[in-house]
Amino acid sequence: ASASNGLLTRFLQPVVGRIGESKGHISEVVLTLISVGVALVGVGLAYFVYGSGRFDWVALRVRMA
Repeated sequence: ASASNGLLTRFLQPVVGRIGESKGHISEVVLTLISVGVALVGVGLAYFVYGSGRFDWVALRVRMA
């Protein structure tokens, strides 16, 4: 499914009408790769803070409170 015929588009179509294809320069594949990269960075950061034991997240929590 793509952004032009996906589940959300079909759900919103009766309300907002048919939306044409965008003329953007970035393809869906590139945007997907960017989003997966950002997600992996988030998972890595979460592991570093909570899972590795090298970071005192309790002290950070107290300091941010």
